[in-house]
Amino acid sequence: MRGCLAVSLLACFLLGCQSLADSTPAAFVEGTNEQKYERVFGEPPPSDLTIVNAAVVAYGWRPGVNTTDDWEFEILAPRPWIDAQIAELHLREAPQHVLEAYVQRRKSEALEWYAPKPLADYDVYYLYTTSIPYVHLLVDRETLPDDRCRVFLSKH
Repeated sequence: MRGCLAVSLLACFLLGCQSLADSTPAAFVEGTNEQKYERVFGEPPPSDLTIVNAAVVAYGWRPGVNTTDDWEFEILAPRPWIDAQIAELHLREAPQHVLEAYVQRRKSEALEWYAPKPLADYDVYYLYTTSIPYVHLLVDRETLPDDRCRVFLSKH
């Protein structure tokens, strides 16, 4: 009897948490692209970065969620910065099954400016340390005249 009660209470709690998460309002963060970068990374962008586009969506507090922002950036960056992000964010090159899932998910969610080329034009990196293989970094294979790359970086 106690076991059934415990399972019932746990189910109610989890349903309540999901309901709270579903009803948490989202708001686009105002400010310059550089201010949005600073909000996400905790410091101003380095002088060799150009933040072309940025979108940050803030949510209210949600149980079990460490960070409440989702974000997307289009950045012109030198290769050392890109390599540092790959290491710091625990990313790896995405295998085919991750790419296929990403293409399906992005069809309905993509901002107009985010990675507009065909996926084959990017080196794609994903977060391999979770059970859900989220793509977080796309690096355009075409290098710019100043040796920087166009990078699309996201968390959502």
